[in-house]
Amino acid sequence: MVHHRKAARVARRHMRSAHVAMKKAIVHKDEMFAYFTKMAKEHMLAHARLLKDRIALKKSKIAYHLSVKETKETQAKKDNAVKRRIHLVKEAKNWVIKADTAHHAQKKMFVKMTEAKSVMVKVQLELKVHVKTLERAASKAAKERAQV
Repeated sequence: MVHHRKAARVARRHMRSAHVAMKKAIVHKDEMFAYFTKMAKEHMLAHARLLKDRIALKKSKIAYHLSVKETKETQAKKDNAVKRRIHLVKEAKNWVIKADTAHHAQKKMFVKMTEAKSVMVKVQLELKVHVKTLERAASKAAKERAQV
């Protein structure tokens, strides 16, 4: 009789310690489940942040390339505008030179025209004198023929 009571007491003691250990195991399991659930959520959030950052990086690369392209285009437009201005200045210089040359030619032509005009006036006067002398001579000859 004594033995089975002792065994029952030992069994109850072991049952109590087993029960306490089981309760601790249940609490530990719940804590581990909560921890892994929390870690899974954090992992999902981190993955979402990673995807968001990747998208932002792609967009920033695209924006950078677009800005570089636009910068190159605007720089090319500026360069072309400068080249166009330089060309226009050269053309204007050429036209000024041509206009100046034409002006000098016109002045020379005007001088030659006035000289030619004075020569023409002299010739005209000489011709008038010559015509008068010829007319006089013709009338004198006519008179002489008439007298004969």
